[in-house]
Amino acid sequence: MESQYEDLALEIFTKHSPKDSRSTTTECTSCSATIPDCSNACPNCDTKFPTCIVTGRPLMEYQFWMCSACKHRAYENEIAQKQTCPLCHTPV
Repeated sequence: MESQYEDLALEIFTKHSPKDSRSTTTECTSCSATIPDCSNACPNCDTKFPTCIVTGRPLMEYQFWMCSACKHRAYENEIAQKQTCPLCHTPV
């Protein structure tokens, strides 16, 4: 059965390749270059950004939420909608 699913997935994605429809960008906090909001590093200056554990986007704001247990970070407005940390399930 697993093999049939693999064959079906291969057939579907060969005919219809996946496309990333996101086109939002953000500005690097170090060099002001425009970067895709799904990138965790600036391709221009190689500045690395922490990743929001709720959205997967880079944290570009200086004020963010940090989990008291696992120390991962998230945008405050995104984590406010959660009751627990998405990674370690510690209450927010």
